[in-house]
Amino acid sequence: MMVCFETHRTVSLSDVEDIEQLEKTCTQAASDSNDCPAVNTESVNIKPVMKEQFLEGIKYLEHMVDVSSDLSKISENIGRQYLVSVEYVNNMYTTLQNNLRKIRDDTVISLKEQHTEKQKVVFNQKVYVDTLITELSTRLSNIKSVVDCDLDEVASGFNLAPNELLNLPVVNSNPSESKSRVNPDLSSLTTSDPDCLPRIKKANSMLLYKTFGLKGNGSGQFNSPHGVCLGFDEDIIVADSSNHRIQIFDKTGCFKKEFGISGRHEGCLWHPRKVACLPFQRRFVVCDRGYERSRMQIFSEDGKFVKKIYIQFVDIVAGMAVTDKEEIVVVDSVTPTVFIIGPNDFLRSIDCTGFMEEPSDIAVVGKEFYICDFKGHKVVVVSEDGILLRQFGTKRTISFPNGIAVSTAGDVLVGDSHGNFFHIAIFSKNGNFITDFRCPYVKVSRCCCLKITSEGRLITVDKNYHQVIILDTLYLTNDTQ
Repeated sequence: MMVCFETHRTVSLSDVEDIEQLEKTCTQAASDSNDCPAVNTESVNIKPVMKEQFLEGIKYLEHMVDVSSDLSKISENIGRQYLVSVEYVNNMYTTLQNNLRKIRDDTVISLKEQHTEKQKVVFNQKVYVDTLITELSTRLSNIKSVVDCDLDEVASGFNLAPNELLNLPVVNSNPSESKSRVNPDLSSLTTSDPDCLPRIKKANSMLLYKTFGLKGNGSGQFNSPHGVCLGFDEDIIVADSSNHRIQIFDKTGCFKKEFGISGRHEGCLWHPRKVACLPFQRRFVVCDRGYERSRMQIFSEDGKFVKKIYIQFVDIVAGMAVTDKEEIVVVDSVTPTVFIIGPNDFLRSIDCTGFMEEPSDIAVVGKEFYICDFKGHKVVVVSEDGILLRQFGTKRTISFPNGIAVSTAGDVLVGDSHGNFFHIAIFSKNGNFITDFRCPYVKVSRCCCLKITSEGRLITVDKNYHQVIILDTLYLTNDTQ
């Protein structure tokens, strides 16, 4: 704003473009004012002064505009630098967070690996100590047995040469036909079992054909396998218990396929313990846990669920076999009982508590059931009517047996893994001891089941070492029942 010296009126600079326009504005204001007294403008010459001040004001305004522009640029630069700094800080924070997470994960993995290695070391030391204890226990038991046998011979007047066999005949009787009764005449039963001798010759060496499998959940790997059987074309069928599945291999151990979905519902598998084949129906029978202590399910050849058979009366299935009529025979290890199951339901049972402690496996030959007694160190043979026919073996020939197979020639093969080496004792059909074999080429622990192929090879599964063991042909060339 400016004040006109002639009219004393204020004039806005926005209405003035230059000095000439200012003069015109002032003159016009003077002429329009009738009330103002006349002023002698000639006495005061303000034009140069105002022009100079006006120019200085314009320069000052231009300077202020330049300063404002510079300040705007500086503000923009500061804003950009702020954004860059914020982005940098965020990136550094993210990088630091990722690095800390990686360090944490690497530390956890390293600690887990160290823990696993220490567990392996402890487990190996435990196995070593257990092996030493088992060997010492076996030696002490053998010494005790030899001493007891020597005392018995002295008391009875026998004077046997070393390794001489007592070729005593088997006493046969005609037991009554009542079911689930022990034949009273069997109390006098004797065999040519070498357990009666003061010394037993060293077992023959048995060659190892092949082992396959290790701990894991991939194809061809196992986690505590509990059962094995021979398939339709002599495939090796394995109940991979803790992997909740059934794996199928050819007879040389090459993986073919698997089936099973982990679960307790029907059609799923939950810790399958035993598996068997129904050759005429071309189906698989699998015993697992489910929601009960034991459950029996039928699957097709390609592993599809067919049906469930209720066996709620069975506690733990220790062994399973199939008869010529495709009846399923299972033996319960908790309450020593044999159960015969038809195509759809339970048929009958045989109570074995009077002559058996803890069954561990079963084989069927015609109308006879061969059962190995884990704690009784013997084989018990009962008829399908529940009559005890014969029993043979003691701790010196079959120590804690856990697998049994019978050839078509009638030879009874009994396997045990006591002492961490697989041992086979062979008896005649009547229970006469023939010979025994021991495989020194592989350490084992808790072997389950025993099968013999048409080529005479023996197959078992090692539960604790998670593998299948195939032993080379002995003197046998017959199929098993």
